[in-house]
Amino acid sequence: QLPPTPRAAPWSMAPAQSRPRGSVALTGRMLERACAQGFFEKREFELVAEATKAGRLPQYQALGAFYLIMERAARRAGKYKDFRAMLPSSFTYPTPGFYVAAPLPNELVHTIMQFVDGRTLARFSKCSPQLRVRANRIASEGLARITTLRLVHPAVARWKTDLRLLAVLTNPPNLRSLLGPGTAWAPIRNQVYEDWDQEIASYAEPKTDYGRKDHRAYMAKYALRLGDAAVIEGIMRTTDPEERYDHIRNFCNRLDTRDRYLKNDMGDPSWCNAPNILNHFVHVERVQAAAAAGKSIAEHSPLLQSAAEHDRYFPGLDNVEDANWVLYADWDEAIF
Repeated sequence: QLPPTPRAAPWSMAPAQSRPRGSVALTGRMLERACAQGFFEKREFELVAEATKAGRLPQYQALGAFYLIMERAARRAGKYKDFRAMLPSSFTYPTPGFYVAAPLPNELVHTIMQFVDGRTLARFSKCSPQLRVRANRIASEGLARITTLRLVHPAVARWKTDLRLLAVLTNPPNLRSLLGPGTAWAPIRNQVYEDWDQEIASYAEPKTDYGRKDHRAYMAKYALRLGDAAVIEGIMRTTDPEERYDHIRNFCNRLDTRDRYLKNDMGDPSWCNAPNILNHFVHVERVQAAAAAGKSIAEHSPLLQSAAEHDRYFPGLDNVEDANWVLYADWDEAIF
């Protein structure tokens, strides 16, 4: 018999779903009949019940989690055909969230969340309101470790939460997805002129492979042309130090083309403005260069001083001289 699950909280109510014609909804009675063969571990089901009780798994998704655990156990035992024969030929079930792979106890979840990237942390945050609060706190701490960028920075797009900003920095996009439909990259895509949007997508690779040097170089080039500072940093984090000198040589030339790709009229976000991008990276590089040379950086704000511990994405950029660019007063100093 399947272990009982707690009553659903209001936030965990199942959304309305349509079913393919001829299919039926999976029920607990169907699963109990199918699991009579006893090829599963009872502890796995107890973990699902614990996750539901703790609020990490919505109650309406528990049945789907039970089914997928039983299916996996049947495959391991070599009894999948027998298991499947006990169920209707066509049925639907609520797809469980992140915990279908392995329902985890609270202590282990909290430990794992300290070491995952932004995208995985965002998946944890969807499991319960409690984990959402914890994920946002971990994201804020993660940002402090890797960047001086914050949501209110003029070179940063409207990512809305620290969690999303961390995901941008630790999980840079494919070029197609950056310009494609959906809401994930809308803060960038909505500012790109439609003609360029379609043209770039027409010859971009189906998937950007950050394991390939040519793909990394291509994305770094387009990040400078149409990305905000977070997208640029996220892509530069994937590059090796020796690859970065080419991007330094072409830094200002590529920023110069932003007006061709991005809408930059009155009322458009400040990150579309090339000087804001340059301002951020030059001031960060100045602090990093001074720290590397053993010079004092005490005159800078604590936020900017923290850049000395971060990776150098554009070493030597502070020496770039271009009469067309005017550096603004340091934003980090002004705000913090």
